Amino acid sequence: ARQAERTRQQREGERALVSAEEAFRRLVEAAPDAILVIRDGRVAYGNPRFVRFLGYDTATQLDGCPVRDLLHPEDPVAILEPQDGPAAPVEARCVNRDGSFASGEAITVRSTFGRHPALLAMIRDVSERRDMHARLLLADRMANLGTLAASVAHELNNPLAYVLTNLRLSREELDDPLDAERLALVKMQLDEAGHGARRMRDILREMM
Repeated sequence: ARQAERTRQQREGERALVSAEEAFRRLVEAAPDAILVIRDGRVAYGNPRFVRFLGYDTATQLDGCPVRDLLHPEDPVAILEPQDGPAAPVEARCVNRDGSFASGEAITVRSTFGRHPALLAMIRDVSERRDMHARLLLADRMANLGTLAASVAHELNNPLAYVLTNLRLSREELDDPLDAERLALVKMQLDEAGHGARRMRDILREMM
């Protein structure tokens, strides 16, 4: 009777373990982040999000692949180094199937897979976030450029009007013969136009 009870408990324990493993697999496969299991430095398992992250069609295309081959050669291989306890994510650039790179933030912890020691890496895709950040920076720069252009236009408007007005008045004076007084007036207007032109030149130099 005792042997039968032990056998029953053992079977229940095995069924519970199988059920827990299936629940865990379903959870991992539905995870929004890429999850990679590393054993002996190679890919032992990648969830669907990891497969899509690298641009592959099926997980079998990555089975047994050296993880170092999936990382940018200039990046540290911190993804292969397990972390004990809570730790900040490390940045990693992964090589896509087409040769491009996808940026991710990874946390690697010790685990087991198939009853063997393994590393579990969770990778969050930050490529889209960085693209959005770059677009926001560009929009901000364009806005600043627009503000600068408006400010320069305002600064140039007064001396430009000054130059044009004095040139027009000087041209009108030249329609009739000039006496000494009118000649002095034309010279003064041209001097003022030159002053306005130099002011615009100085404004443009400040921008360079």
